[in-house]
Amino acid sequence: REWKKMGRGTEGYSYDQGNVAMDEEDACKVEKVYTTDPEIEDKIADAIGDGSAPLPEVIETLLNLERVNRLAAAAPETTRICVAIAEVCHARRDWEALSEAVVLVSKRRSQLKQAVTKMVQKTMSFLDDTPDEKTKMMMLTTLRDVTAGKIYVELEGARLTRMLASMKEAKGDVAGAADIMQELQVETFGAMDRREKTEFILEQIRLCLEKGDFIRAAIISKKITSRALKDDELTDLKLRYYALMIRIHVHNADFSEIYRAYLARYDTPGIKENEQQGQHELKLAILFLILS
Repeated sequence: REWKKMGRGTEGYSYDQGNVAMDEEDACKVEKVYTTDPEIEDKIADAIGDGSAPLPEVIETLLNLERVNRLAAAAPETTRICVAIAEVCHARRDWEALSEAVVLVSKRRSQLKQAVTKMVQKTMSFLDDTPDEKTKMMMLTTLRDVTAGKIYVELEGARLTRMLASMKEAKGDVAGAADIMQELQVETFGAMDRREKTEFILEQIRLCLEKGDFIRAAIISKKITSRALKDDELTDLKLRYYALMIRIHVHNADFSEIYRAYLARYDTPGIKENEQQGQHELKLAILFLILS
């Protein structure tokens, strides 16, 4: 902007301090006003082209478009571009490029949380299309690194952790699977619903038992209360919980607690109505009551 010459004591030169102050205030404003770009899909299509351009060139073009919208705080446009980057990498079956793109986008300055969340979710939907286990493991590791320490993608991080633990257990690495699952304290995750949270904790207990760590399994089991399992929608989880608790109590030779666990299973809706199963649970409860 043009400033008037400020002559020190020179005639014919003056400036309005009030106007200058107002101009400086306007110049310092950083808030940007934007509207949804109706042409964003066309711009993305132009950047991708007909598929003949090299993938690095396409990604670079999309990243430049993403930068413009990100600095303008245009959340819908930025999110759509980030998802498009993941989609074009998947369409080209370039998993290395997809892995690098997710990391790059998540680390860009002033990156929008919504953009990172949607790109992570979109990339997770591609995991079943990976050509081999090594590639899937690479993508899982990358996504877990991206979600680590970010509250807004804690739910996705927990799901990725469980997927990775399942892969390790399938390969025979039960201890590794248990250690990975124990890294997360899902009881503090606000984005995770009660059922999924309970299932995650039950899986932590089960892996500890498979590993032979009964002490840690007993500690983790305290995160689930009997009151939380009274919901009729959690009947299956209640049965799983008490089955795991019976394993812990059998290891500790605590017959009175085994009796209470079997009695709780007997009192579960659906068990009493099943005469055969109900009698089985009740007989075991009575047996361990006598032994105690």
